[in-house]
Amino acid sequence: MYQNTIKVYYKENQPPPQKAMPKHSYKVHFWGSFSAKGLIGYFMFTENMDGDLYRQILNENLFDNASNMMGKSWTFQQDNDPKHTAKATTELLQSKCPKLLDWPRSQSN
Repeated sequence: MYQNTIKVYYKENQPPPQKAMPKHSYKVHFWGSFSAKGLIGYFMFTENMDGDLYRQILNENLFDNASNMMGKSWTFQQDNDPKHTAKATTELLQSKCPKLLDWPRSQSN
């Protein structure tokens, strides 16, 4: 997915560094959904996830694929990340998922 193309600069008459390290490493993120029947959908991306991107991923990779695989009787669960619990995301999930399974909230002592 990623080939290191980092240029390395070093002083003359000095040995080159053994391994060049990027100042800001390249990151690839992965979203995926699966069921007992197999893979439902996945999406790879390099940008930072926000609520809009998350809802786009759900619209393009979850709803139709899950319905095609399991009909109208499937359940979706996700953790309590703020992107997942945002009002717009909650409304989208309530309108397109047959059933939502809550993620347990942690209890503070």
